[in-house]
Amino acid sequence: MFYAMKQLLLVTVFVCLSASAFAASWQKVSEGTVGSRYIDMSSVRQVRPSPKAVDSATAWTLTDLKKPLTNGKTSSSSLKIMQSFDCVGKRMTQTAMVAYVGHMATGKVVYTEDIVNEWIPIREGTQGYDMMTLVCGKGPGAPGVLSGIKLGQES
Repeated sequence: MFYAMKQLLLVTVFVCLSASAFAASWQKVSEGTVGSRYIDMSSVRQVRPSPKAVDSATAWTLTDLKKPLTNGKTSSSSLKIMQSFDCVGKRMTQTAMVAYVGHMATGKVVYTEDIVNEWIPIREGTQGYDMMTLVCGKGPGAPGVLSGIKLGQES
């Protein structure tokens, strides 16, 4: 009995530590009429050919909607999207999407999709540029110095 309780306690502690280790670290990028846009800074993965250069990066982004999107019988209040950024060529694409019932990627998952999109050029002064500079870790959009782009402007 004591051995089983000890094992249960160890499993519980492990699960709690694992969950906190994988918790998202959302940093707001923009806010607009549609909703707010965030980047999970703990999900950023960079490809670095040298310590001073970043060729590309990926990160989960989140759009927290002011009004839910409705598709038939389901509705979602937040969309989590895996973005890939070409830091040198200044372009981005999306590779996956997950839609949640709740705000800030909470609640039931109502939709998932693997996406195959073309690369889109990123212009300075857009939310795409702000996201790229955050995940690539350079330039005027580095953490804490965003250009204040409103959600809904194109990349």
